[in-house]
Amino acid sequence: EVTEMAKYSCENSSIRSVEILNISVIEENAFSWCDFLTKVVFSQKLKNIKNEAFLSCYSLKEITLPKGLQTVGDSSFEKCHSLTKVFCENDDVMYATKCFAFCVSLKEVPVIKNISVAMFFECKSLCQISLSQNCKEICDFAFYRCLSLSKIDIPKSVTRIGACSFRKCVALKKIEIPSNVVNVDDGAFYDCKNIEKVVIYNSIVICGVDVFEECERITSLQIGTEKEIYKFEVSYTFYLQMKNIHINCENVAVRRSDVYKYGTTMINEIQSNNLIHRIDEGCFYKNTELTKIEIPEHVTEIGDFAFYNCLNLKEVVLPTTVVEISHYCFDGCTNLSTLALKGNIEKYGICCFNECKWLKGKINAPDNCFEIQQDNDSNDY
Repeated sequence: EVTEMAKYSCENSSIRSVEILNISVIEENAFSWCDFLTKVVFSQKLKNIKNEAFLSCYSLKEITLPKGLQTVGDSSFEKCHSLTKVFCENDDVMYATKCFAFCVSLKEVPVIKNISVAMFFECKSLCQISLSQNCKEICDFAFYRCLSLSKIDIPKSVTRIGACSFRKCVALKKIEIPSNVVNVDDGAFYDCKNIEKVVIYNSIVICGVDVFEECERITSLQIGTEKEIYKFEVSYTFYLQMKNIHINCENVAVRRSDVYKYGTTMINEIQSNNLIHRIDEGCFYKNTELTKIEIPEHVTEIGDFAFYNCLNLKEVVLPTTVVEISHYCFDGCTNLSTLALKGNIEKYGICCFNECKWLKGKINAPDNCFEIQQDNDSNDY
């Protein structure tokens, strides 16, 4: 029996079961890393479970949370690898970030009102969940890589679906997003490879970048009553996929993955396809085949590192629509000797012409465009 609780009070101990009596708060890391703990009985007076209270209790199998519980802190039950069931009669409990992340055996959870950031991150056994009709949003990475999640009923109360919230949920086959959802953020359903049908009931919804990227089996994508147009940014590869099912994607970005897949034929596509509006970050990173490129007027943005270390690139023509040269854009293009600007460049990024010795003095750019900086992020590409 435990009647008093302090931070780290039982951390890394060998206890196998515990009954917590007359306690309203379980402090931070109180039972974290208790490898042999299999059973916990909570006090009915319990109001708050603080951060990481039961972090990495690998043997804990089931928990019943008291009805009067109000909050569960960050990572409270994270990495409880044997946890299969969580019971609670109170829908209004506020669960914090990563509360049940990496609970790889978790199959049953209570009705939940707030879906916090990464709440069920990599809960690979979770196959279904009931959301409260008062749930307002599904936060970023909430169900990331929940490989068994085959169905999700999103309540009408939800207004936002966060970034990567269902990314890699490969068992999902159908998605219906109710009319009150205003935002579906970047990569929300990225790499959900078995989704076949998507219906978004709000015709003025705002979708982020790559919401359905790598969803290879989509045969139907409807927003409001519109079944033939998707106006939010997609990769060139996804654009072709949608084109095959007669859906026209109006905002295409050329990604590095597109260049890997289609090679320098993407140059001709960039020049001829007026649906392409952006060249993505690192798009032609260390490409040695590229010698010349003329960016057309329908392109309005070029991402950081887009032409990084293209050693054989000698000539670039930029349109009037491109008004900013991004950070490290032509960094390492040591043979770049001609840069034709059809319009005015309003902003030059850091080291955008680093090591472009043949350009220095030819263009009116700040000195920091040509400076070598060792702390750039080029290794990320």
